[in-house]
Amino acid sequence: MNRYKLVIFDMDDTLISSGSTWVHAELKLYAHLGHPYSAEAASGYKGMNAIDVGRSICRFCRPDNLTEDECGLMLRGWLLEEFHGTLNPMPGADSLLNSLYGRIDMMVASGSPAEGIRSVLDRLGWDRYFKQIISSEEVAKGKPSPDVFIEAARRMSCAPSDALVIEDSLHGLRAAQNAGMDYIIIPRPDDLLIQREAPLVFPRLDEIPLGLVLGDG
Repeated sequence: MNRYKLVIFDMDDTLISSGSTWVHAELKLYAHLGHPYSAEAASGYKGMNAIDVGRSICRFCRPDNLTEDECGLMLRGWLLEEFHGTLNPMPGADSLLNSLYGRIDMMVASGSPAEGIRSVLDRLGWDRYFKQIISSEEVAKGKPSPDVFIEAARRMSCAPSDALVIEDSLHGLRAAQNAGMDYIIIPRPDDLLIQREAPLVFPRLDEIPLGLVLGDG
């Protein structure tokens, strides 16, 4: 029997290299609000869904003529436009997905809009790997709240303790912790904070030992 019943993958900067894609969309919103891009502000919202990122940027820039929800929808629209560009797999993603396919159930739980997730999986030929996808836009609260991971497990009739999360962000780590799930982190090389906090950190997906995921199954 496998150690876990379900592996839940984040998508952005976990399965695909899309950090710059998000930044391009964020830059459009900052420019629209007449404010320079803030890396400091971005560090506080990385891992959130598109709507919440737009809301966070709105709170940071404090425009007089737009609401947080309007900024969220604008950011979401620009992000989906950016998703039409080239998106490459993260190192080792194809290898790990192929190794796990047919041996354990897999899902994607991402802050990207659901239509963006589906588009990416279809273009990369990954749709066959995943039983379901879920966007954190579909639940009451996005990461770092546990809602999206709890709902992912519920949809697969899986207890949270039987699910493993693979993430890259501090908000994703917190969401997994709050859901009571084990997690593995594939961090950016410069993200020292998450590397200090996460008990299981690997530099790339294909360096995760299969035995760590599958146990003796």
